[in-house]
Amino acid sequence: FYLPHGITIDQEDNIWTTDVGLHQVMKFSAGSNQPSMILGIRLTPGTDESHFCQPTDVAVASNGQFFVADGYCNSRVMKFSKNGTFLSYIGRNYQMNVVHSITLVEQLDRIYVADRENKRILCFKAGLKDEKETGKFVSSLVRKQLGRIYAVKYDPNMNVLYVASMLSGRGFGSTIGLLNGEVIATWHTGRNQMNLMTRNQNNKAMPHDIAVAPNGRAVYVTDILNEDNPLFKLQY
Repeated sequence: FYLPHGITIDQEDNIWTTDVGLHQVMKFSAGSNQPSMILGIRLTPGTDESHFCQPTDVAVASNGQFFVADGYCNSRVMKFSKNGTFLSYIGRNYQMNVVHSITLVEQLDRIYVADRENKRILCFKAGLKDEKETGKFVSSLVRKQLGRIYAVKYDPNMNVLYVASMLSGRGFGSTIGLLNGEVIATWHTGRNQMNLMTRNQNNKAMPHDIAVAPNGRAVYVTDILNEDNPLFKLQY
């Protein structure tokens, strides 16, 4: 690795990583320290089907197809077959600005995209059963209280989206109803409230990624400003 950014574990316990320094995506089989698949050209950013430019995240469907958030430079989502063959682009015509995180909702055939600098979550058809449906626009979620959206992850147990954001220099999390797009709860950083994000002496935080436990009982958030204790857990 050179500058690893995102990590995803799929339903077969494969581990997927993105490296924004190498401009690559890697897949590791469970228990292996050698990648079984590498996409992208090492240390070579680009805009075509075989290149990434600082990819940030991966989402994997149960049929093996996977999606790459590409990312800081290209601001697009790329869809691949199980064996790594490029299939299609998603969102290139929507002026996205830093595609920082993605999450799949398979039962709705949707992929949700954290369009960080535009402070919104875009939803597109994933095309898991019909490739012609891939990339069709579904909706845009914009809430002023969310600020810049760094991470979005779906919890099928609660049927909600968990979001990590920055607003006015403050890091925090939100729970959003999947069906109505409304903010159900906010994980504040106040001392007397649910203190998920702010743990360092300067009362600053930068949440960067989210993972949801398979049973939905815990949500994990990374904070890249807190090197001593970068992982926080919201327990249900």
